[in-house]
Amino acid sequence: MRRNPFVIKDAVPPDKFFDRDEILSDFRRALDRGTRDFLWAFVAPLRFGKTSILLKLAAIADEYPDIIPVFLNCSEPLPVKRTLANLCSSLTKKFRVEREQVNVLWREYTRLVESRLYTLSEFFDKIWDVLESVDAHLMLFLDEFQELPEPLRQEVPSLQGLSDEQVFKVLRAVFGSPRARVGLVVSGSVIGKLLDALDVWNGRFLEFHLGPFDKESAIAMMRALFREGGLDVPDDVIEQIVEMCGAHPYYLQLMGHQIYELGSWDHESINLARERVWDAIFHYFYRLYSAVRARGSDYIKLLHMAARDELTYDVVAGFSDRLYLKLQELVRMGVIRMGERSYEIPDPLFKRYVQTIPTFGERPPSSIIICTDAEQEVAFAVHREGFAVLHVRYSRGPFDIYACPRDEKGIPRTTELVGIQVKFRSADVLYLREEEIRKILEAQKKYGVIPVIAFVRGRGLINFFAEVKTKYVFGEGSPSLRECLIKRGIKL
Repeated sequence: MRRNPFVIKDAVPPDKFFDRDEILSDFRRALDRGTRDFLWAFVAPLRFGKTSILLKLAAIADEYPDIIPVFLNCSEPLPVKRTLANLCSSLTKKFRVEREQVNVLWREYTRLVESRLYTLSEFFDKIWDVLESVDAHLMLFLDEFQELPEPLRQEVPSLQGLSDEQVFKVLRAVFGSPRARVGLVVSGSVIGKLLDALDVWNGRFLEFHLGPFDKESAIAMMRALFREGGLDVPDDVIEQIVEMCGAHPYYLQLMGHQIYELGSWDHESINLARERVWDAIFHYFYRLYSAVRARGSDYIKLLHMAARDELTYDVVAGFSDRLYLKLQELVRMGVIRMGERSYEIPDPLFKRYVQTIPTFGERPPSSIIICTDAEQEVAFAVHREGFAVLHVRYSRGPFDIYACPRDEKGIPRTTELVGIQVKFRSADVLYLREEEIRKILEAQKKYGVIPVIAFVRGRGLINFFAEVKTKYVFGEGSPSLRECLIKRGIKL
């Protein structure tokens, strides 16, 4: 039995790592040029693949004979001991260092954790001595770097009583020593605390602010993982999944995992998968939005401006000092970041969530969040006409959006279910395959769903058709769903 190839619980292992090719190439080129004193930082909110990229870079560094890569989660206890354990293992196996030299380092570690007078700098001087003797370099890959001070204070008596900033200043002195043989590649998801930590180095860190994958890399990843699991999902379906997930690495893994478990990629399976994904991520979005709203009306206004792509640098330049400082608070929260032309929301699905709240409330249907641009366009158009857009748990057949009219009190009449299949084409003509028509008609007969084809050519360019046929010409349909249904004699 094949295992699900999609990774949703832990970091993606190096052999399944995709995208970020430019970063990997830059790292390898720097290593080839002899660079060892890296100061690299990966900055992004949760679930953007920071841990995965650190593991991949550590695997690359391990290919070089003079490098000892050590990966640490900085929120876990005993970081110095864990570093030393990995270091000593590599010294004995990779560099054939005598056991006595390794034992000396362990004795120094005992002094470090037992005496307030023995400093971290003195301890690492012993490590630099050993590394210099075998012409080796330590490279630390530190995940959640901003959390390092607390476990260090608990482990090293000489650091007790120091503030986070003071601890980082000690680390800068240790790792910035002329004798130091170390590189630092760090990451963090608590953006404000991470930036505070990096500020101690006075701009010496090269910062990488991670975003979604590029489309082609996302498609390549999904294709490879589906095939690894024995599913030959067509490219057009993979492209649809990538667009639904905004090419976000974690949401792609989550969506792929659900589709693989279902073993099918038909409309009903995709609808069920995106409902499950939405159940998994909704509460995170809700808490994040609530945290911004709790700060005050200015903060939520700024967030919605970012969702509408209105926070251009020209606009921000006209902000008062007070409003600008509030914007920077959102940046430090990781909710907004600086893009090429404007401040932007880095998470594509959270951006959709914020966009939909004024229209659909704080628990919008999954079909409006985990969706293609064309599906969202149709959903908003249908809602503006007074129809209720339903959660896809109402899924009945090969449709992308489910809607129903409302009664005089505004309550959805779910007994009159409209199933809308959304088709985006740049051409004037749309063709349906016989297999598609067969499934639509079967759903109509079996579930009593009113089938509608929404032919989308661009923003605001929608034609609705209530006939199920092989050929549709844009301009021959109705610009509104209500008009389309009335033309077919359907009472609303």
